[in-house]
Amino acid sequence: MSVGWHLDRESGVTVLEALIAAALIMLLMFGAFSIYGASSRAFQRGQGKAATQQNARVALESAAQEIRMAGYDHSGVLATLASPTGIQTGDPGSINFVADVPETAFSIG
Repeated sequence: MSVGWHLDRESGVTVLEALIAAALIMLLMFGAFSIYGASSRAFQRGQGKAATQQNARVALESAAQEIRMAGYDHSGVLATLASPTGIQTGDPGSINFVADVPETAFSIG
């Protein structure tokens, strides 16, 4: 039987292994935060587009309501006009029509 020093490897983590593990964790965290930031920006863009579309829908619905009311003439104003129709003129960029608007209504344009 020989007597000598036998160095057994002790269990544990060396400083180098800890540094490598920390670097890998930092890379993973950086990737996760990058993905989160990109998805957050995409969500914000989607919210902005949805708000814009909602505003456009409301404006178009309001315009459609007013155009549907063109020619509604319970006060007899159309009969006094040279062109007794609700829609007077129209081109690709504009439309002119006569509508009976109450005194308390707001003016567009």
